[in-house]
Formats: sequence, structure tokens, C-alpha cells
Amino acid sequence: MKFKDRLFFLFSYTNATDIKEKYPNFINIILLNIFGVLFYFIIPTFLAKMIYVIILIGANLCFKETRGLVISCLPIIIWCLLFTMAKDIPLNWRRNIDVDTLYNLEKYFGSISFKFYKDPNVFLDLLAWIPYGIIHYLMPFFVGFYLVFYHKPGYTSAYLFFFGIMNSLGVLTQLIWPTAPLWYYKKYNTAPANYTMHGDPAGLGRIDELFHIDFYDTTFTGNPLPWGAWPSLHSGFACYSATFLIYLYPKCTPFFILYVLWIWWATMYLGHHYFVDLIGGLVYAVIPALCGIFYLRYTKPYHKDFIELRSIVVEEYDNNLITNEYPGNNKRGSVKKVPVEDDMEDNDRRNMDGNSTVVNGGTTNNHDDGVSSSSDDRNKGLSPADININRLSVIPNIDESNGKSMM
Repeated sequence: MKFKDRLFFLFSYTNATDIKEKYPNFINIILLNIFGVLFYFIIPTFLAKMIYVIILIGANLCFKETRGLVISCLPIIIWCLLFTMAKDIPLNWRRNIDVDTLYNLEKYFGSISFKFYKDPNVFLDLLAWIPYGIIHYLMPFFVGFYLVFYHKPGYTSAYLFFFGIMNSLGVLTQLIWPTAPLWYYKKYNTAPANYTMHGDPAGLGRIDELFHIDFYDTTFTGNPLPWGAWPSLHSGFACYSATFLIYLYPKCTPFFILYVLWIWWATMYLGHHYFVDLIGGLVYAVIPALCGIFYLRYTKPYHKDFIELRSIVVEEYDNNLITNEYPGNNKRGSVKKVPVEDDMEDNDRRNMDGNSTVVNGGTTNNHDDGVSSSSDDRNKGLSPADININRLSVIPNIDESNGKSMM
């Protein structure tokens, strides 16, 4: 399948040809969303923004061109909105910031994070900055595009959907239970925190100093959700992607685990998370990732082109079955090669004797009373692709032996 068709499938669960012929509204949809996003930023209140976003999402669901993408990315959209609108939530709706619980839990588990959050040097700063400040933000894009290139589009949809589920649940937890991160204890101990305080880049501030830039300081001080230590979504990002990729490439398991441990160390070394935050991120990541794996194993999403190609495989199989290897000529079910003419004569003799006959993929049973029942009757009104799908039941493991190689 062409890469262009894979991208179009993500948009609408169809292929590029169908998009051009049947759904020519892409330009209008792009303009709708551009102006829709711009208008979002001038809406003043939290509730008005929520209502507006629901309307905009509903408008996109009305178009077949973007319905698939909206469904796949709906949890991601919810997560981004929850995160960016956290600063707009009225103060009387917000809960008190917990500065004690995580610290006490960390002490209970041996103060692991405090052992790493000390004695900084330039080499360790750079070693921690690479996964925490760079790879973390790029990893979902890398995995998503990799799945588009090398796997059926259903894999990308599942990855995006459950990735959004993980992050939405994580941000909801952070809003319901706001907690102070590791850097807060280092600066203020367990003094009460309030929402007038800003976030802090902690160890990433040294990266700004090293490169003489003002990036992480501005980013973290302007963080709309600075009191979201638990669960750690840095840990969640890494654990979710690692779990998903371990399912696809089990031989690379040590590499993916090493990446998770690398980013865990970086979060503690830079002073952004306690160890218990990382365990929370692990739990929030693994459950959605396993749900995505379950979805892929037991639902088998199909692409339109895949069904058509599989139909061709079925037809070729039938031709080979008739001309070369017709099972059933041996009572024990062994395969016996029969010429086409002999095979047809054999079918005629069976028909005269009242035995079953294979005709165009349908099985006809001729009974003594002369009444004939055929699987072709059940195929009336179905499309050729659907008929071929029904015929797959007589071909063992057609999906595994041929489907995977085509995709």
C-alpha cells in the first residue's frame, strides 16, 4: 500500500482514490479548522472554550474526510485541551496542592530520587537532557510515523487512541490531586504551595545557561499545570511506547527497557519527579498500552485495499486448488494433484452420486430428495469482496500467510 493511501486512511478509513472521487471537501475542512483554532484563542472563559471545542469536534465528525483522524485522536485532543486550559480553571474549583504525600512516600521507598538529584556536572546534564528535553517530545511522532510506514493503518490508530487515553487520565488525575514535584521540596521544603507560584525548570535551567538560551526557563515557568508531579507523564510516554513496541518487536525488549530506565534516571537527576511519580506513570501507561495490544490482536482492523487484495489471493488460491491441488480425492484428506479435465469429470460423477460438489467456491449438497442447498444462496446480495471474505473459512490461515505480506 502506498504511503499516501496510509495517510488518507488515517483521515477517513478509506483510500486516496475514494477521497478524491467521493469526499472532495479537504480544502474547506482545512480552512474550517485553521479559523476554528485561531478563534479558540480569543475566547475568554473556560466553559465557553469547552463548549466551542465540542462544537468544532462535532463539525469534523460530520465530514468523512476527517472522521477517522478525529476518532483516533479524540483522546489526544481532550488531553491537550485539559492541559492547556488548566490555567483557566477558576481558583474556587481547584483543589489544595499536596506537598507532603509524595515526599513521605519517597522516604518510605528509600529516598531514591534524592540519591540522583545531587552533584550535577555538565556531562550528566547533557546525558539527562537528551531523553528528557528532546526525545521525550519527539518519541510519539517517531513511533506514529514508523507505524504508518511499516504497519497497517489500524496500528497507528490504536497507538494514537490509547496514547491519548493515557495522557487524558494522567492530566485528570493531576487536576483532581495536584502535587508538588521534587524541585519544590528542594526550594521550599514542605511549606504550603499556592496557585500564584510558577513552575521551575530545575536541572534544565543549567541547559539554558550552558547554551546561553532562554527556552526551558520560559517554558516551565509558564507551564499551565506545574502541580502535576503524579503520575509522571514523562515516565508514561516512555513506558507506553516501550510496551507497544515490545509487542511488535519482542527481540528488542532490552533496548526499550534501557530507554525507560534512561529517562527515569533523567527525571530524577534533573529534579522533576520523585521515584513514586515514575511508578505512577508506569501504571498509567501499561494499562492503556495493553488495551491497545488487545484491540490489535482480537479485532483485526482492515483497510479497503487490503480486503480487495485478499480477495485476489482467495481467487488465486481457488484456481490453484482446482488446477493443481484438489483436497478430498484421498479419503484421509491428503493432497493429490489432479488435472483440470479429470477434476471436472470427478465433480460430475460426484454430482450424479449425490455427493458434495465445489462450484466457484460454494459447496452444494445434493440430497436424495433432489433438493439442493448451496452456500452461493447465502452470498446473494453481497459484494464480491464480502463473498470472498466468507469463503476464507475454507482456507486456513489466509490472513497470517498472505495478509501480512501484502501490508
